[in-house]
Order: sequence, then C-alpha cells, then structure tokens
Amino acid sequence: MKYLIIIYCLFLISPIFSQIISVNFEENLESKLNFIIYLASNPVNISKITTDFTNQTYIPNCYYLLASKLNCTIQLKPTSQTEKYYIYDENHPTLDSSIFVGLKTFNLKVESQPKPDTNSILRFSGLYFQPYPPNFNLFINIKNLNETRTFNSSLGNITFINSTTFEIDVGDSVGEIEYSIELAFLTQNLKTSYQSPIIESINFLGDNITITGDNFGDSKFSNYSNILINSIGQNQTSYLEYSNNKVILKYPSIEYFSNSYDFDFFIANISTLSSFKVLTKPKLTAISNLNSYSGGEVTITGENLNCKRQNGTSSDILIKMGNKICSSPTNIDDVKFTTLKCTMPQGFENDENLPISLSIDSVQADIPPFKFTYYLPKVTKVEQDINNTITILGDNFDNSQQLMISSNFTLNSKVIKLNTIANCSKSSLILSLPQLFNDSNILNGDIIVYTPYSKSTNPIPVKLIPSIQEIKGIINKNGGIITIIGKYLNMKRFNNENTVLKIMNLQNNTSCYDPSQNNDNNIICTHLPTTSVINNIIVSIDGKQSNADIKIAFLSPIIHSFEYQFDSSSIFLNGENFGNDQSLIQIKIGNTILTPDQYTITELTFETIQIKLNNQQPTQQLSVIINNQPSNVMEITIPNKISSESSNSGSESKLSVGIIVGIVLAAVCAITLAVVFVIFYKRYALEERRRKARMGLKNDNFKQYELPEN
Repeated sequence: MKYLIIIYCLFLISPIFSQIISVNFEENLESKLNFIIYLASNPVNISKITTDFTNQTYIPNCYYLLASKLNCTIQLKPTSQTEKYYIYDENHPTLDSSIFVGLKTFNLKVESQPKPDTNSILRFSGLYFQPYPPNFNLFINIKNLNETRTFNSSLGNITFINSTTFEIDVGDSVGEIEYSIELAFLTQNLKTSYQSPIIESINFLGDNITITGDNFGDSKFSNYSNILINSIGQNQTSYLEYSNNKVILKYPSIEYFSNSYDFDFFIANISTLSSFKVLTKPKLTAISNLNSYSGGEVTITGENLNCKRQNGTSSDILIKMGNKICSSPTNIDDVKFTTLKCTMPQGFENDENLPISLSIDSVQADIPPFKFTYYLPKVTKVEQDINNTITILGDNFDNSQQLMISSNFTLNSKVIKLNTIANCSKSSLILSLPQLFNDSNILNGDIIVYTPYSKSTNPIPVKLIPSIQEIKGIINKNGGIITIIGKYLNMKRFNNENTVLKIMNLQNNTSCYDPSQNNDNNIICTHLPTTSVINNIIVSIDGKQSNADIKIAFLSPIIHSFEYQFDSSSIFLNGENFGNDQSLIQIKIGNTILTPDQYTITELTFETIQIKLNNQQPTQQLSVIINNQPSNVMEITIPNKISSESSNSGSESKLSVGIIVGIVLAAVCAITLAVVFVIFYKRYALEERRRKARMGLKNDNFKQYELPEN
C-alpha cells in the first residue's frame, strides 16, 4: 500500500519536470535551421521558438525521428541572426530550453564600391551578418595600397542600413581592396576595388593629349597610375596636369596623323573596363579637276593626309578613283598634311562619277559625297548684263572631240541644247534670257551644264538682277501702299526657298515693309513715313540691286486757306503735301510761273508755306508747283491798307459816340431817380404832419375830462 501511494505521487508531480533533455542544431541553410531535440519518455508539444536579442518568433515544423528524438525546422527570415533561441513546450509551459545558435552567413556581395575623391563608402549586403554583442561582434578586415585596417561593430565603425545591408568608410584612395568578414564564421579572403577609371574623351592639341573622364584619383595617387597608348606605357614625368577628372600629358604630336590608337588607364592595377579607341581618320574635302583624258596629276585636299608617319617612315597609302589607282602620293603640306598630290592613269570619256576611296595605314577615310570625273566640266562664274544676257564662264563644256553637239544646260529645270546657242565655246556660254525663256519670269536658281556623256558641272547659283519699270501707288508724308512692277522681282527661288529681299531708299535704309507678291510677280509693300516728296526705291534680291531711277508718286500739294500779315507783307498758305525742300517749289500767279527773284519763301513745312511777293496785287490767282506737281488755285485778296485804317478810325468814332450816349443815359437815369425820391419824401412829410395833428386833437379831448384839484 505504501508503494502504491509513492507511485501515485510520482505520477502527479512528473509534469513539472521538463521532458527535453538536450537541444542541438544543424548548420543552417540559406533559409532553414534544424533543431534536434532529445526527449524523456513523456510527449512534448513544441509550439514556437523565440529569440532573445531580436525577440522574433518562429513556428516550427516538428516530427519524431525516434521516440526520444525530435526534429524541428524553422524558416529563417532576412532579419534572422546569430543569437539565443528558446524552445517552447506547450505541455510544460513553465519550463524552457535554450541554445545559442551561430548562423552561417550567405549571399555576401558588394553593393557599391567607393569612388575616388568623392565617395569613400564601401557597402555590403548579405544574410545573417548582424552582430550579437558582446559575445559575437562583426569584424571586417581590409587591405589597400599595402595598408591594413580592421573595422569592429562594437566600435561603431560598421553601420547597418538595415538587417541585410551594412557599410564602412574606407577613406579616399584608389585601387584594389582585399577584405574578409568574421562573425560566427570567417569568410575567405575576397577582393573588390575602388571604382574603375573611366575615359570619356581624348583631345589632341599639338604635342599635348588631354584625357577627361572620372575615377583617376587625386594627384597624390598619380604615382599609382599607368597610361597605355597602343600598349606602350607613358612615363609619369610626362604628366602636365593630373586630377580625378583630367590628365594632360606630353606626347609626340599625333594631331594631324591618320592612325588608330587604343588608350588604357590603370590606377593601382585597376584599369578601364575596355580600351578607349581614338581613330584619327583621313578626311577628303575636295579634289582638283583633270582636264585631260591622258591622265595626270590631281590634288586632294582634306585632313590627316599624312604620307609619312610620326617616326618619319612612309605611310601605307592607297588612293583609288573607281578601280583606277592614283599613284605616287606626296604631301604638298608637310606640317598639317591638308593636301597631297598623286598621278592618275589614262581615262576615257565614260570614266565619270568614280567613287573616291583613301586609306592611310589601314585607316579608311569616309567616302566623300563628291566623285571624280575625267575632263569634268566646271562653272566658275555667272554674269548678267543690262540686256538680260547671262554669260556662263567655266571649262570643259565640250566632248573629247571638242564638239558640243549633245551638251546642254538646265536652269529652272528647263533643258537647253548648247548647239542651239550661237555664242558658246568650251569655256563660255552666252544666253539671252528673253529669247530662251520667251521673256517669261525666271526664278533665281542653279545652272548645271551637262556634257554629251551626262557629265555635270558643279551647280552655280544664278542671281538675276531685279529691274524696276514702274511704281504704282501714291504716298504722302505718312507713307502708303505701293506696287513695284518690273522683272525678276521674285520673293521665292526655284527650289521654293525665300530669297533675301530688301527694299531700300537711296541711303540704303529700309523704306518699305510687309512685302507680298501678286500673281504677276510684282511686289506690294507699305512705304514708311517720309520727310521728302522725292522718294526713290531700290530692290535688292539675293544681293543683286535693281536700278534706282524710278520715283514714287507723291500726293499733289493742296492749298486749304491763306492769311495775310501786314507787318511782314507775307502770305501764309495753309494746306498739305508741301514738303520741306524749297528748291522743289515754284510759285504761279495766274498763268505765270514766277522766277525765284520775284518772291521769297521764309518758312516751309509740309502744311505751311510763308511767301513774300515782291509785286503784290490786291487780288490774284495763286498756286504752287512742288516737284512738278501743281496744287489747286487759291484766290488771294489783299485788303487796301488806307481803307483799313479808315475803317479803324470809323470804328473809333463809333466807339466815342457810344460812350457819350451811355453817359447821357446814365445822367437821365440819375435825375429820374432823384425826382422820384423827392416826390416820395414830400408825401412822407405831409403824412407825418397830419398824423401829429391828429395826435394833438386827441390830447385836448382828454383834458376836458380831468378832475379839478382839491
């Protein structure tokens, strides 16, 4: 009975003892951690696993390996780290088991490299690198330019941006960085570097080469640099300037040489990702004509046309016109190599429009837009005379038999056979525009001459001389709208581009604005206000000026009224359009135009003329002629001076009589007022005496009724 009681008591108290004997863990994978839990005989219920430093909770997936051995797996998070893990048994909640787990790290990589001179931060990322102070601190060891440094999370020189990203400040430097990281486990020695140098551009100027880019490092690191040009290192003593973004070094001049160059930049053994290629290509800009089919020397103009290399040896040059080789190239300019000459073999009449190719030391020039043609026709000049004749000057307008049977030219897309033109030769063509174009309006455009085998000359612009024949419209001092009529007054070229149009006066100042063109190719514009009655127009189109002898009609002078001034014996004519030039004015009395000695103009504006006539008549018909434009006739009546004075005396007498009459009337009024006053005064006095008399009678009556005195 006693043993049964003991067994029963043990059964009751057995739950208070933990059934977990021990806990182990396996090395974690990237996202999993396994716990091996050894148990006593009683069952357990592992509901969660928690941590002490980050206070995270994991729900494990558990299964029995044996009756006394349990496997529990948790899914690791980006925030998981090395720390103490607690095993929670739901069946024994008051008891716990714990184990310290040092997690193996994963996915270490460099997020960003430090940048020379501007950013010294080296940033990493990876899983499970967070420290567990004070037992497990994070250590980072780096080596750069033979200097070693150690960073320790407990010292605060490792900064965690988040649970998976951390960084250190490695300082301003260049080159390779060796590093290792230690937490629960030690990483192997790894390498990164400061950002690689970058070449952005290279410029040649004389014997200087300027390299611009980034990440070269400050000048204090220049002794770690190495610049390779075509795999040949340059001496650091050749540096003229060194900074993080630019290096200037002396180098034998390559500015005018055709060649291919590979530039590589090393800084502390860290190089540009790829070679920076510089190609100084030859360039063709022009080639001379060869005025013979038997061959001969031609001159090629361009850039980097060097027949010798920098070291003085001959360049390997190949010049071809089509399949014909231009041999024996030599430089005319031995400094900048802008010209060379070579010899072409014999050609034939159909050897035309041959493509030009050139290579120097295997560096090929771009194919130029122009081509080579034997005996190429050429236009050098176009002249126009006053008879509307155009002369085209040039050369090689004929064929190999010196005939022009099939040659032609085009102007405004009209094709004209040269054999229909009387005055033509291999070097000049004389064209009558009215004859060839039926006197129709021709636009400015290009003339191109074509030979029998369709060889074409260079296009040369024809700039026709504008001609003014008439100007319609009348202006006044405020200007006005005019129409310019003539030939070759074109505001458009044949290719529909606008011509350069200017409408000017004789002083080359703009005199007309807002030009437009009607269907007759006349120009309509608004003339500016003017200070003269004489206004000439010049039309300039594409730099060619018209005649300047056509004047614009000005409104005729108009006399509105006149005034006569006796003091100066002058006549004032009031009106408009008189101008301001006395030399253009004539005075006409009746049908007679006065000579200049018969009058004097003392004042002149557009609206007023002051004239003093030497022989004035009381009444006369007066008009003015300004620039041959007559005004209306105004009848001028000049009053007689004596009658004027009499009239003035009469006026004064009338004024005196008026004054006397006024005085008399005033006296009569005064006397009348005095008489009226006297009459009214006498009547007032009489009434006053009567009143007093009545008052006296009343007093006597009162005395009759007075009592006698005692």
